Amino acid sequence: MPNPFSVSTEITVTTPIDTRADVEVYDMTGRRITSLFSGNLLAGSINTFRFTTDSRGAQQSFMLVVRSQQGVVVKRIIDMK
Repeated sequence: MPNPFSVSTEITVTTPIDTRADVEVYDMTGRRITSLFSGNLLAGSINTFRFTTDSRGAQQSFMLVVRSQQGVVVKRIIDMK
């Protein structure tokens, strides 16, 4: 995933075990912007999801949150205008 990105980016998620997962994007106030995926991921598979902002103007930061049976991963992503 390019970081920072401009308007749109692809987010890749892999897992070493079969697992249920949720991939979501939040703004910096904690408001959920979108759910990119909710379902089962297969071990070793490469799963790609596209996140596109509709924002105009200033640079924005978002939090990418991946929840699975393995735990929670949080990454900050930046939309450069």
